[in-house]
Amino acid sequence: MQRLTSSVTGITHKVPIARHLYNPIFDVRLRVRITTTAMKCCVCESNVWLAVSNPVEKRSITTAGHLLNESLSKGHCKKCGLLQRIDTAFVGESDFYEEKYAGYYGRPGAEIYDAPRYTAMTDWMCAALGDFDPRSILDVGCGAGWSMVAARKRFPRSDIEGVEPSKFNAGRARQAGFEVYSTKIGADSGLPKTYDLIYANNVLQHVLSPIEFLIELRDYLSSKGRLVLICPDSSRPSSEMLWVDHNYSFSPGHLVRLAEKAGFHVRSWLPNPDHATLLNKQLIVFAKGDGRHAPVKSTVRNLSPDDLYEERSNYVKAWETIRRVLGEQVRTFSRTFNFGCSSWTWLLAGYCPEYWRKVDCCLVDQCNGACLDKPVQPPSQVLISPGDGLTLGVNPVTQESYARRFRSDGWQIVRWDNYVQA
Repeated sequence: MQRLTSSVTGITHKVPIARHLYNPIFDVRLRVRITTTAMKCCVCESNVWLAVSNPVEKRSITTAGHLLNESLSKGHCKKCGLLQRIDTAFVGESDFYEEKYAGYYGRPGAEIYDAPRYTAMTDWMCAALGDFDPRSILDVGCGAGWSMVAARKRFPRSDIEGVEPSKFNAGRARQAGFEVYSTKIGADSGLPKTYDLIYANNVLQHVLSPIEFLIELRDYLSSKGRLVLICPDSSRPSSEMLWVDHNYSFSPGHLVRLAEKAGFHVRSWLPNPDHATLLNKQLIVFAKGDGRHAPVKSTVRNLSPDDLYEERSNYVKAWETIRRVLGEQVRTFSRTFNFGCSSWTWLLAGYCPEYWRKVDCCLVDQCNGACLDKPVQPPSQVLISPGDGLTLGVNPVTQESYARRFRSDGWQIVRWDNYVQA
C-alpha cells in the first residue's frame, strides 16, 4: 500500500500501488467477464466488478474539456451497482483541479447559457431546506462563484464563503465579492469556523474518497447544521458516466449508505426538478447524527445491479453508434459545422473523434472564441453553401427545436437524439 493525498479533498489515505485486474470469471447471463481488483467499492466494499466497455480506447474527456489519452475505465460493482473508475489512477490524483479546471467556466457562452443553471440549483436547494435559515454558509467547490451569487440573493443576511482548489476559479469568485479559501477540504484546510449550511454542487462524484470527504465536512458543520449535496442520479444511465473525472456514480440508496458511514442521517431527498439543465440529478440533505432517515425513493424503476449493468452497457453502445453514424454522415459535407460548445459538444469531441476531426467551426449564438481546438463564431456570420452540414452538439432534449430553426435557414442538419436521450 502507499499513501496519496487527494487533490480535491486534501485527505491522505491508503490506496493500492497495483491497480491491475485479476481473477477473471465469466457471467453467462450478462456475457461479461467478472473481475476482482484491489480497489474496493466505496459503498459496499466489494471488489467484484463488471467492466463497462470504453466508448473509445485510449481517449476520454474531462468535465473541464480536456481530452486525455487514456480510456474511461469504468467498472460496475456487481454487488450494489455503484459505477466507479477502476484499474487506473483517478484524474484528481494530479494537479488537475488546481491548475486545469478554468476551462469549465471559460468556454464561450458559459455565463450566458450555463450560469442560470446555478440559480436553478440554488432554488432547488432552498425548496429542500424549507424554512431553515442559516447564518453562515460554505460552498464547497464554489468554482467561479455563480452558486454563491445566487445564494446571496436567497440568503441576504448570511455570511457566505467558498472553498475552491482551482486558483483561477477562486480568483473569479473573489472578484464577485466573496471570501474564498484556495484549499481543499481536509485536515489541513485551515477553515476558521463551522457553518450552518454547507453545500457541494456536483463535487461528490469527483473526490477520491467520498466517506473521508463527508467526514471532513461533518467537522465543519455546526451541531444543528445541514449539508446539501447535488450530484447525478445513476439510477438511469446518462451522459454523466462518460466523464473521466467522475470517479463515482451514485444512486439514492448509495447516498443513504454513505450518510450512515460518515455519521449523518438523511433529512430529505429530492429528484431533479423540471429544469432542462438539471436532468438526471438528485439532491440530498444530511444532518449530523443517526436519526431516522427521511423517505428516499428514486423516481425511476428500482433495477437490480445486473439489470442496471445491462442498461449502462447499452448506453455506451449507443455512443458507439453515434460515433459511427456521425462519422459517416459528415463525410459527404464540404464543410462541417457544430452547433454549440457546451458539455454535449465536448462529449462528441471525446467519443466521436472521426467526426470531430472533420469539424471546421463551432457555432454559438452571440459568441466568438474557441471550443477545444476549433474556432467559435455566431451562426449569423456564416455564409451557407449547398454542401455545408450542421451537427447539433447540444442536449438531445433540445435538438428537435434547433433542427427546425436551422433547417429554415437552409442547413443540412445532423441529429443524434434518437440514440440517447440524456
